[in-house]
Amino acid sequence: MRIVVGARGSIEFIFAQLQTQGIYDEYSSIHQAYAQLLNNDQSQEAVKRALFIQWYCLTEPSFLSGISDIDELAELAVLTHLDHLLRNDQADTELVAMLRYYSTWEFVFQNPHFQHLVVLQSFVIQWMSVDSEVTTSELGMADMDNRGQMGKYWLSINWLKTQELLIPEKT
Repeated sequence: MRIVVGARGSIEFIFAQLQTQGIYDEYSSIHQAYAQLLNNDQSQEAVKRALFIQWYCLTEPSFLSGISDIDELAELAVLTHLDHLLRNDQADTELVAMLRYYSTWEFVFQNPHFQHLVVLQSFVIQWMSVDSEVTTSELGMADMDNRGQMGKYWLSINWLKTQELLIPEKT
């Protein structure tokens, strides 16, 4: 991430620089590794991190995130696992809160390859037009420093919320 943040120049130059340095390939490999861990991860950390990468890949420009294309089979494996967790009411509070938030970007889940995931699609439809506020009690904020780019993102959202509370309302 340090390389992504430190990149300077035009969008095209940064994109080419990140591609040449293998940053996009690294994130794709990280995502695939999380997808391989899904079934053996009782903490659901792998699905949370993989889902974040999938969502961030589609919602943030690659020259800012360092994430470009990710493997479609790994992406499908993550969402299939998530559908299974939701169907069996096994998704923990943190994962559900994250998914509620990600669902407001409904295009993230509209890939035709995901439409057979009925429970996931139903969840997304339920939350996609709702401004879903994720509370710090739903997230493991104390441990976010140790959770990679996903943790940095959620810490920044939490910081923004605290700043909004400090700004006095105009009278």
